[in-house]
Amino acid sequence: MGKGRFTALDVRAIVTELKQCVLNLRVSNIYDLNSRTYLMKLAGEDKRFLVILESGVRCHITNYAREKPEMPNYFASKLRRYLKTRKLTNVEQLGRDRIIKFTFGTKPTLQMHLILEMYSGGNIILCDYNDTMLAVLRTVSINKANPTEKDTLTSASGPTAINTTKVNAVTNDAITTVANQ
Repeated sequence: MGKGRFTALDVRAIVTELKQCVLNLRVSNIYDLNSRTYLMKLAGEDKRFLVILESGVRCHITNYAREKPEMPNYFASKLRRYLKTRKLTNVEQLGRDRIIKFTFGTKPTLQMHLILEMYSGGNIILCDYNDTMLAVLRTVSINKANPTEKDTLTSASGPTAINTTKVNAVTNDAITTVANQ
């Protein structure tokens, strides 16, 4: 049986691998494999990579061809519209959380960000250079009193750093060790 979900350390490892393999490649296409899983095809002069993005679960490079639908879903169409032919210029883990931020484009005012959340139900969020949300895979209700009212956030800012003073001594030492690596 395979691993169920990524931990923060798994995210750190995949971000390192992605930086080594796919940085500075261009998005040649994006496919929806199902309602939560997307395949990003990246290519350069002599390199081609397929990256799986599964909301709430995983992100990794693959060599396996997947069956793709004839017509992309709405979210895949949005991703194609904004990201196709753009260069992947950065991949980073936000804080120490299970969130990966992909940055596309070289000019700061034209950059796009794709944020992959790998916790709970997860989400995939497309933002412009101001971090204004352009498309979200899954809308989430944040109003407990009226669950039908959708959130109106305009920013996808990253999580704040972990407050290590509230963490027990053993965990604090582990966090410090990982942070210093």
